[in-house]
Amino acid sequence: MEERVKLLGLVGAGALLGSVTTIALLRLYTSYLVGRGFTPETAAKGHDVCGDRNHGRASSDLLKDEIVSEQLTRNIQFFGIESQHNVSASYVVVIGLGGVGSHAASMLLRSGVGRLLLVDFDQVSVSSLNRHAVATREDVGIPKAHCLKKHFLSIFPECLVEAKVLLYDASSEEEILSGHPDFVLDCIDNIDTKVALLAACVRRGLKVLSATGAGARADPTRIRVADLRESTNDPLSRAVRHRLRKDYGIEGGIPVVFSLEKPKAKLLPFKGPSGEEENPSDYQIVPGFRVRIIPVLGTIPAIFGQVMASYVITQLAGFEVQTEPLVNFDMDHYRVLHQRLIEHEELLYGSSMQVQVDVEEVMYIVKELWRGRSARDESMKDIGRGMWRSINDLMLVRWDRAKPAAISNLVLLRFKEADEHELQTLEDIKENEPEFFSRVASVLKRAELDFATEDVNFQSVPDLQKSMYKVVDGFPCVRLLNLSGEIGCSNPGREKVVAPIVRYKNADKLAQLSAILVSLHEFDSFFLRLSNDVDFAKYVGGVLVESGTDVQNELKGVSMDEKFPQAEFSPYKNISYQWNPIGSGIMWNNYDFPVFLLSDSSTSTLKEAAIKNEGNKKAYTTDVAEFDLVMQTTKSGTRDSESCLKEGTCLPLGGYSKRILLFLKHHDAHIEIRNAKLNMFSLFGKRGLIGSVWSALPPVNTSSSDSSKHIILAVASMDSASFFRDKSLGADSPISGLISLLVAVDALSRVVDDLGKQLVFVIFTGEAWGFLGSRRFLLELDQNSDAVNGLNSSLIDMILEVGSVGKGFSQGTKSFFAHTTQVSAATNETLNALKRAQHSLQSSGIDISMANASNPGIPPSSLMAFLRKVCDTVTRIPGLYLYYTYYNYML
Repeated sequence: MEERVKLLGLVGAGALLGSVTTIALLRLYTSYLVGRGFTPETAAKGHDVCGDRNHGRASSDLLKDEIVSEQLTRNIQFFGIESQHNVSASYVVVIGLGGVGSHAASMLLRSGVGRLLLVDFDQVSVSSLNRHAVATREDVGIPKAHCLKKHFLSIFPECLVEAKVLLYDASSEEEILSGHPDFVLDCIDNIDTKVALLAACVRRGLKVLSATGAGARADPTRIRVADLRESTNDPLSRAVRHRLRKDYGIEGGIPVVFSLEKPKAKLLPFKGPSGEEENPSDYQIVPGFRVRIIPVLGTIPAIFGQVMASYVITQLAGFEVQTEPLVNFDMDHYRVLHQRLIEHEELLYGSSMQVQVDVEEVMYIVKELWRGRSARDESMKDIGRGMWRSINDLMLVRWDRAKPAAISNLVLLRFKEADEHELQTLEDIKENEPEFFSRVASVLKRAELDFATEDVNFQSVPDLQKSMYKVVDGFPCVRLLNLSGEIGCSNPGREKVVAPIVRYKNADKLAQLSAILVSLHEFDSFFLRLSNDVDFAKYVGGVLVESGTDVQNELKGVSMDEKFPQAEFSPYKNISYQWNPIGSGIMWNNYDFPVFLLSDSSTSTLKEAAIKNEGNKKAYTTDVAEFDLVMQTTKSGTRDSESCLKEGTCLPLGGYSKRILLFLKHHDAHIEIRNAKLNMFSLFGKRGLIGSVWSALPPVNTSSSDSSKHIILAVASMDSASFFRDKSLGADSPISGLISLLVAVDALSRVVDDLGKQLVFVIFTGEAWGFLGSRRFLLELDQNSDAVNGLNSSLIDMILEVGSVGKGFSQGTKSFFAHTTQVSAATNETLNALKRAQHSLQSSGIDISMANASNPGIPPSSLMAFLRKVCDTVTRIPGLYLYYTYYNYML
């Protein structure tokens, strides 16, 4: 009895001591939490006990901070500064901060997201430490949101972080989702809450990424990002998909992170205090949240969170990452497709001997090349179970009937599409559906390279290089120097420019340096956008301009010269007149990127590459253009023509110097075109005129003192300015006037003895570059230099200039306009002579008319140099400029 009393006393004392100890510990722990700002009241109200926000700033100004910029250096190098600015100015909400959410939030922070809202009602537990991103034992018992915020302040204090201890439901929706977040991350593991959140994001138009079950899985290689409709083998995803469709009518359109792996374990049984299995819902603290435990390998939730962060960061940065579509076929499906191919070959060709693929290769073709869909179907229409059903309507057929049914010659089509394909030739498809043809050709080319068929047999490094690089023909816009600096196009430095090829019509927003493929009818709008959109311009690495057989029609309405070309040399004051109304003036600007006008064949090649890139936007699998357009002769510091000439490092405009001597002979008469050294850059040397060319009929006798014969001066230009130096269309350039002048010389050489006046023919060079030839010619006349020996400017009675006349021969009518410097007997007589020549041809299709009297003067021409020379004198030399209907330099 005495011992029993002692035992009871000990038990009572132990219980009392235990109670006192428990109370003391609870008070100490409460003091600890209160010291951190956490109380039951604040938890109940969901207040942010760490303050509504820290002192961070959510804006692109973050990157102006030297430490922040250094911390984000690798991201900036990867995305580019502007894309990282977008990330730093973004606002992301993360709901659910367990194993998945904590890792996602941590990497969003480390990637420079400027503002984060962290939401979770739960606290850190000891069992969650195996998968939480930052929690330690010291953090056990405090809210997960506050735990993350505390650690985040030491990682990236400049980020604006808000922490809310809240359970997401209808009552807290506005508090959590207001503020226009750029992205919402759903890391909740409760079905009711997850469904409500996703439906609210869809209703509000918010971008959301959802995580499905990460528990009971171990294979990190099977984690995917896809549309909710494509997620398989995941009970949580399946339940969410069903509820969204049933309760909210949402079929899909929500990206989710999920695992293709089947769960490796089941929920652990729940046992009560008695050790017997009991109903878990009886012990729930928060309704709807599970009490039983899912076994979790801590690495898998971490990878889920990293995948979510990577997806969101690339989206915010505008960096295109195309996730690989899922193909839910098994080997039986591939066997069916293989058998269909054999049967089709036997039916169409009488034998299956040309089938060169087995079932495993069929799997590669269907899965890797065509993604389980028809080659004509670029949509994601058949997904999930729908893809399984779609197999009943698919078959493999030869792309080119002349080749065997090999890996690089098989396309996946629906039955009806296959029948239509068999009725067409490849030439028909290429002509009628060029984009489809290019897309299929690029996919089959990939198969050819992947399997290294006999056609791709690399014997050496040069063979490999040939398969990787294609030489593209074209005509460059070149860099030119003048007294004031640079015009034209070139690489920005001495390094090559390498950039992916993107069609301009699909380049609404560029996220990286790109080579823009532009059609001719888009040319003006492209350069207009370039001057107005700085964000777009800085990502233009090069420009590739398409051409084609119909280039003449495409060029209508396109002019790269100014509206009044060379207005600064006008002899009259009205320089606002638009001789070239459609002129954009872009050829006189300076562009720090290369521009090429492609040949016809190269246009097709580059179109195929651009279409291929659009179909395969994953990083590191893109076709690029490599530009090597550099002024190799220009020394550092010689950025204008004067300094470049002093250094002797300039290439001449139009080509290198050559001496030519041309003779047009008929009977005893001949015309000598002398002193013809074509050096357009250093146009005139110490010995006089060495660029422009002149001759006379009859030949001028320089030894005779009798040189009183009055002169008719006939002139034309030899060269023209062009945005693409080597691609000036002949009919639209001054060369047509030169040809006409030479024809006239040939005709007049037959009547040389009957000429009453001295005929002098001059071909000027450099007229497109400030009338260099004509201005120098006048200077030589003033100086009576040897270059113009025998010519007297005071004896010039009339100047006839033949401009571009080839354009007049179009649309059945040969129209020419005569522009005169003044009304005089000489100009009237010249015009009458032209009309008599017109009538002598006995052709009603030729029309020569006076230009409109309302014109302010003559169009840009060599006559301008003569008028400016004599504008201050009493006597002005009459002149007539013959030109076609419209004044338009075109290229």
